[in-house]
Amino acid sequence: MNYSHIELILAIADAGSISQAADNLFVSQPFLSSALKRAEDEIGTPLFKRSKSGVTLTPFGHEYVQYARNIADQIETLNSLYNSKQVPQFRLDVASMGFCFLYPMVAEIRKKFQKYPCSFQLYEASTHEQIQLISAGSYEIGLVVLDDKSKKQMLRSIKAKGLEYYRLQDVQTGIYVARNCKTVPSSVKELDENSIQYLVGMPYIGLHVEPRDMHVYEYWSALDSLIKAQDQRYIVSSSGMRSEMINQYNGFGTAGYCSALYEKYPFTEPLRFIPLAPSVNFGYELGWIQRQNQQRSPLANELFQMVSE
Repeated sequence: MNYSHIELILAIADAGSISQAADNLFVSQPFLSSALKRAEDEIGTPLFKRSKSGVTLTPFGHEYVQYARNIADQIETLNSLYNSKQVPQFRLDVASMGFCFLYPMVAEIRKKFQKYPCSFQLYEASTHEQIQLISAGSYEIGLVVLDDKSKKQMLRSIKAKGLEYYRLQDVQTGIYVARNCKTVPSSVKELDENSIQYLVGMPYIGLHVEPRDMHVYEYWSALDSLIKAQDQRYIVSSSGMRSEMINQYNGFGTAGYCSALYEKYPFTEPLRFIPLAPSVNFGYELGWIQRQNQQRSPLANELFQMVSE
């Protein structure tokens, strides 16, 4: 099969009609029907179901078209690159839940690709919002945190949107306080039924990505009750703003901490992480989402290697 067949198949899939696709391509309908039949004969299975109202993709056709679109996108990129004889330009669009390890990673990637023009877009979003953004093609990849309780449901949502998920590593749950916080003594190394009392009266500072995704306190009723009883509770739009408010207001926030990544890419926020004690901890994991059968961009592939180590 040559690339012209792929172009014709994609045109039919987009139009939902052989006659409309023929009009769009400025070819005759018999020619397009004949070309499609030759392609399907070569493949060995139908790609479309024919009806009076048009054509729809078969299950195999759906899978074929996903791969075909990736090929078409890559060929378009290559043609643009070599026809214009321009220096290649790279970009990385990442949606995440505001992980600080991303910043030194992006700096390292930028250094590696410093000979080429690069653009980076980092956006903080909840898991639900990331699924929508990546499915729509607004962002290439997403970095999410899933818990044991809701993982199956979230994976169904991810798959239903034509995305795929890769588990990266465990996430430790706990809280953040200011690095020089006196209310919670430095001797407190973990949060349990006794040390939680230090948080009484401290403002709670939460991230907007958390309400539907990272209710770490839902699993521990004592922390849940304490947060709901606080006189001051704030929900902010970015991890940077949360860090600033925790320091300015002497507050605390619930958090996930990727210890393996922060060992290599040090945590630079002026915060102190206090993990939950094993007796009240629960399972969280860091994961990567992208469109199914997607060929990662060079920068995304570099990032994937970093977060997978």
